[in-house]
Amino acid sequence: MGAFFRDIQVVGLENFPKTGPAVVVANHFNSLIDGAAIVTYLPRMPRFLAASTVWDNKPLIPLLNAAGVVPLFRRQDGRAQSGKLDEAFAKSTGLLAAGGVLAIFPEGISHNDPAVRPLKSGTARIALEAEQTKGPLDLKIVPVGLDFDAKSRFRSRILVEIGMPISIDLPHAQTRNAAQKPAAHDIKRLTGQIQDGLRDVTHNHETWEEAQLITRAADIWVQNRPEQSSDPAMGDTAASRRAIRAGYLRIRTDFPERTDALRQNLRDYDVMLGAAGLRDAQVGAPTPPALVLRFLARSLFALIVRLPRAALGLVLNGVPYLILGVISRGKALDKRATWSVFAGLFVFPLIWTLEAILAGLWVGYFFGGGLGSGHSRRDLHPCPADGSQRDGFRRCLDPNATRNAGLDRVSQRQSVERPPDLQRQGAVGGVG
Repeated sequence: MGAFFRDIQVVGLENFPKTGPAVVVANHFNSLIDGAAIVTYLPRMPRFLAASTVWDNKPLIPLLNAAGVVPLFRRQDGRAQSGKLDEAFAKSTGLLAAGGVLAIFPEGISHNDPAVRPLKSGTARIALEAEQTKGPLDLKIVPVGLDFDAKSRFRSRILVEIGMPISIDLPHAQTRNAAQKPAAHDIKRLTGQIQDGLRDVTHNHETWEEAQLITRAADIWVQNRPEQSSDPAMGDTAASRRAIRAGYLRIRTDFPERTDALRQNLRDYDVMLGAAGLRDAQVGAPTPPALVLRFLARSLFALIVRLPRAALGLVLNGVPYLILGVISRGKALDKRATWSVFAGLFVFPLIWTLEAILAGLWVGYFFGGGLGSGHSRRDLHPCPADGSQRDGFRRCLDPNATRNAGLDRVSQRQSVERPPDLQRQGAVGGVG
């Protein structure tokens, strides 16, 4: 996760229950990346309830089984099986009764909409059934908002926002039979509470254009220190985005012309930023000569120091990066990061292994003949298939003969380099 996303911010950790059973509910904008973010950055390890279609990705099955993910066979997937739904619910309530944490995406599907979709009732049913049949458990439902500034782009950012936990109120729990299913009106009421809690930690817009304009307005509003050229943290702008949208919805009916003009100004500003290749944070930042020189000196130093390491990283990782780009390019927007990250678990090690083999072959070809043996390259020629060059053929088959041939050559070279008188002394047992 940290390799694909450059910044992952978690806010609201104090809202997460330290002990006791909890059900994590989160929006579902980015396929398996959503699950990875929850597993990695929440303070307690949850087990997921996931659609059985996830098991269609064969390479992921070991990961799913290791994480204890519970498959849910749903009618909407055409995989409803007798007893399977009750079995999944029983596993979920058993986990909660043991004080564990269950994670669910109550929208039921990953999507690319600019708002949270209406929730399925399964989460409320599981929570109510656990309290009713295993309780009282004091179970908490914790809404978690996942926000991506560009969910399919490499080195983008994530905000994980943990909301206030929702308690389960069962005024009629004492009068019910433990084997009885939760009442429909209780399920509906709790589902509405979960929907409201999830909307409090997510951004919900009518269109993606509206989402982009509201985000731009929040960035401008929060950037109250123009001397800083860094982008504001996503956690700093989250509340402002929701407040600005609430105000926008109120005034667009009463002042439609002024609202349209403001929307057009923000749209034009976005176009100018894109044309200039700038970020909003860079527009208001001053550029005095001393600051420019400091920036240039720091950049030059970083270039000199980090260039060799960056070049090595480019050589090693450039090919798998391009391969993953090709693999993910044709996928739906909410699936691209999933393919890049999870396919990368296999592509990167494979390419690194091939690169290591090629590097070993290259080093062996150019330097292997001079490392340890002392043989010249002509001693390393392949054995002739036709039986010619018998001496070379003999050396190929007999390692000792190859060694002796090399020693003979060394002796001949030494005798040529010696003065004639030393050669005569060596011949009668003198110097040599």
